[in-house]
Amino acid sequence: MKFDYRHCIAELDDPDKAHVRDTKKEDLISFHHGWGTEIRNNFGLWRGNTNLLADCRAEEPDGASMVIIEAVWQRLQKP
Repeated sequence: MKFDYRHCIAELDDPDKAHVRDTKKEDLISFHHGWGTEIRNNFGLWRGNTNLLADCRAEEPDGASMVIIEAVWQRLQKP
């Protein structure tokens, strides 16, 4: 993924980083409404940000936000 998700990590405080890191991969969907909505709104996914949709290889905003959430989660798994 070309999207630079580091600013998403920078926006999280330490307790939120720990919460994301400690969440099981199959439970990341629990972030869909709160954090996922913020991602979709802040990055214009509902306003036609087709470049980001393509970068996430997603056909719709919900899928793109989950790709971003998973990318952040994967990065937080690393020490």
